[in-house]
Amino acid sequence: MEALIVEPKCRSQLLTSFTSSIYIAGLISSILASPVKGAFGRKPSILIGGATFLAGSALGGAAVNVYMLILGRVLLGVGVGFANQECTIPVPLYISKMALPRHGGAMTICFQCGVGLCNTPNSHPSPEQGYRMLPEFTK
Repeated sequence: MEALIVEPKCRSQLLTSFTSSIYIAGLISSILASPVKGAFGRKPSILIGGATFLAGSALGGAAVNVYMLILGRVLLGVGVGFANQECTIPVPLYISKMALPRHGGAMTICFQCGVGLCNTPNSHPSPEQGYRMLPEFTK
């Protein structure tokens, strides 16, 4: 009996770094966001996350080559890491505390369903586009 060997479709390290750059930057920055929040408070932490997310979006939109795109995704990852520290747990908690007691659970569920609904198109692309959609200049 022979072993089944699965060959990857894409062997480009450049495209692999494009795909994983946001996750690695998000992981590292989420670890660093906690001491920043502890030392300076929530507001500077939220501002850092928002500013880097905005800069990463602008750089990704204006990218003329794959290296600019990767740098933009790294900045997006930093923004996601800081926002994850501030928004993942506090937002549903804030919603449940600010809503009327009889509506707190429903409002929290509506928030979570909204997040899930917004992420659905990201996980189900059309068959023509394939699983990963990359800009034309990365080919």
